[in-house]
Amino acid sequence: MRTCSSVLQFLGLAGVVGVVGVAGCTCGGDTTVPFHAGGEPDLRPVDPARSLAPFEAAAHPDGTRALVLDAGAVHVSIEEGSIRASGLFDFDRDGDRDVLLVVLGAPGADARVLYGERRGDELAPLVSLASRASSSFGGGGREVACTPQAASLLPLSNSLVIAGVEARCEDDATPRLSISWALSSDERPRALEVFELAGRAEGEGLSFAANDRDQDHHDDLEVALRIATPSEPITVTLAWMSRAAGLAREGEQPEPTLATLATQARDHVRRHAEQAIAEAERAIALRDAICREAERPRFFVGGTRGIPCGTSASIGRAYAMRAAALARRLPAGTPSDAAALGAALEAYVALDHQGVSIREGDRALVRESWLRLASVPADRFVVHRGGEAMPVSARRSPRLSTLAFLDESRLLVRGASPRVLRIEGESFVPESAPELRLEDARLLDPDGALELVALERSCEGTVAVIAPASGIVDAVTGSRREVLVAPRPAPAVATCPTMPEGHRADDDGFVALGWAPSGLVLARGSAITLLPLDASGAPAGPSSVLDPQIPAPAPLPAGAAVPDARGYALALPIGIVVVDRVEHTLSVFHGEDFSVPQGLPIDVALSPSLARAAWLCGGAICWAELRAAEGATPTPPEIVPPPQLAQEQPDTPPAVPAPE
Repeated sequence: MRTCSSVLQFLGLAGVVGVVGVAGCTCGGDTTVPFHAGGEPDLRPVDPARSLAPFEAAAHPDGTRALVLDAGAVHVSIEEGSIRASGLFDFDRDGDRDVLLVVLGAPGADARVLYGERRGDELAPLVSLASRASSSFGGGGREVACTPQAASLLPLSNSLVIAGVEARCEDDATPRLSISWALSSDERPRALEVFELAGRAEGEGLSFAANDRDQDHHDDLEVALRIATPSEPITVTLAWMSRAAGLAREGEQPEPTLATLATQARDHVRRHAEQAIAEAERAIALRDAICREAERPRFFVGGTRGIPCGTSASIGRAYAMRAAALARRLPAGTPSDAAALGAALEAYVALDHQGVSIREGDRALVRESWLRLASVPADRFVVHRGGEAMPVSARRSPRLSTLAFLDESRLLVRGASPRVLRIEGESFVPESAPELRLEDARLLDPDGALELVALERSCEGTVAVIAPASGIVDAVTGSRREVLVAPRPAPAVATCPTMPEGHRADDDGFVALGWAPSGLVLARGSAITLLPLDASGAPAGPSSVLDPQIPAPAPLPAGAAVPDARGYALALPIGIVVVDRVEHTLSVFHGEDFSVPQGLPIDVALSPSLARAAWLCGGAICWAELRAAEGATPTPPEIVPPPQLAQEQPDTPPAVPAPE
């Protein structure tokens, strides 16, 4: 028996990208050998009465409209477009090789797969097996145009053929589009499935193999996806099983691959942070590229974006380990690299905005990693606990912090019964409160006419919802506005322009600090975003992330930010994080008894000099000095693991539970 060496080489190469044409490939001899994964021949006996003529495939230059094939026995031509790939194979098993073509550039269909049945010396009229009406991808209101560049036909076995098209796209982020049709070559060919990958780098692509995975004497299809990551590419092989009705996906992958990478990242967090970051990012990149649950997967099957990966605790672990490792990468004690600390903070803030579940043990490891960092030693971060802060505004929409420093020593407690407390020593002394109302916690424009009522998600991205402060919305004039804060791809589950309610409530980690004369000032981690608005609440220009060297707009209402916009604070479970935009520093403060309620990062206040912070802690008001005593030399704080990690040694990886 003889085999086709070029096909075997294609199937045996590791990391082959895209669908490559097999020019002049002649397979078989007296007895045909089907081709399978890894180039291994199928040694099952073949009925001599059903022996097939070899498959011959070739690529052709642009502009080809007529071909003479099979030693002059077959003449084929088209009126529109160009024949870019051709194949000869005895599909109907009558002893004559039939014709398969890939045509590009015809009006109304950028790519077509055509079949012509051989009837002796005649070729029946060509029929369409598959087509791509428009070489574009996107959806959600954003389509990217692509121009087909090349086509190919690849025989995988006597029952499977891949017809492929490579296109170049008008998008720097995803410059390539690979389109591949899986065709049956039994009796009469038909399209079984179409696979597409929008590639971001030259190293990304699809490769295919046939393999009888379930030993039922029918060839199943294996699709290997090679995805680029910040460190090195990751390859995962998905399988579609041959069934009577067509191809059916076998759903094992990608969860085993995600679980392996995430567990490896957890194993390396304490001793090899950089390696843990790389492993976590490989898992995240794979999930983002192919899983339907991700926001914008780039892999399509049958025209549907992404494959269902289900609820994966493994990808939640990957996000958590990335956040933990970015914190572990920093030296213990006082962080000096503001950029690296900002990247770690960004990863931490994003944990609850990825649409994944995170195990409590993994969250505990993130917190343990952050406990290594403190801008003053834990024993000098003295927390003073005052009286109850009730009543506290229960508004879930964006609002000002319940607390605000009026000066270095006086603290305003906003609410239905506002109070002013003066700090004396370690105690609060009540003072008479000014005439304030509950509404003073609302985020109003400087004129008090407009209100920020929500930060939420739309099909375009994160939006600020602006409405009249009176609460009365004119349905005719549409006085309620949605203004884009930051572009963000719509999730694959969205049927835009409708966003599922569970996704709409996602603010993507943005916190509104206040409304300055030039527009809304928003914080996300260590970055400030300005959303310019005019007097009607309409956008006065695109939003922008301010360069750290550019002063933030002022004045702002006192609260989480100071009025002159020099700095702001976030009260997070990992500590009080203070961003000083004048000194260009990022500081972290926490002690052994530090705690803040989950989900309330806004209820913190900074004094005008950034020397004191106050926050809500379990319904009470806590405050602390943020600056070490003059002449003191900071020392790294003692690491105190959370209770659930108390039995573990700091440098011993904990037991890893099996992926859920």
